[in-house]
Amino acid sequence: MGRIRKYQVSVGLSSDLIDMIEDVVEKGEYRSRSHFIETLIRQNIEDECIPCKINDKLRHHGINTNYIQFPITMSEADELIENQKTGRGGVRNREKLIMEIVAELATNNGGTAQLLDVFNEAERYDLDRSTAEDVIERLCQHGRMLRPSGYDTLQIS
Repeated sequence: MGRIRKYQVSVGLSSDLIDMIEDVVEKGEYRSRSHFIETLIRQNIEDECIPCKINDKLRHHGINTNYIQFPITMSEADELIENQKTGRGGVRNREKLIMEIVAELATNNGGTAQLLDVFNEAERYDLDRSTAEDVIERLCQHGRMLRPSGYDTLQIS
């Protein structure tokens, strides 16, 4: 476990939480409050956050998780990913992804996004350049996106 070092933390806790900690320590399950809190921290640091992993996986595959009602299982997440890859609902998700990327990049760049930056960011979500170009072209044709300075920049309309 390593050597014991003093690490002092001051945390404001509600009185009912303090009472619960005291009750657990009094029952003799732990040597002290410090031992109890250390055990609690270790358990929570080492625990895997399954909803976090599912959210990361979905976002990695270009699925907007803002509209998904959690909790869902990993198999349900895999099904959503497969549906996107096979085209069932994929077009709309890809359009949303490109719109989100352009909006985020434009926010940090004075209202416009560089086209190459959009392609690079889209590739992080497994959206290849050719597909991204098709989606961008479709969004421009439908008036949802503009090319304010020619071909190299994009802007949400």
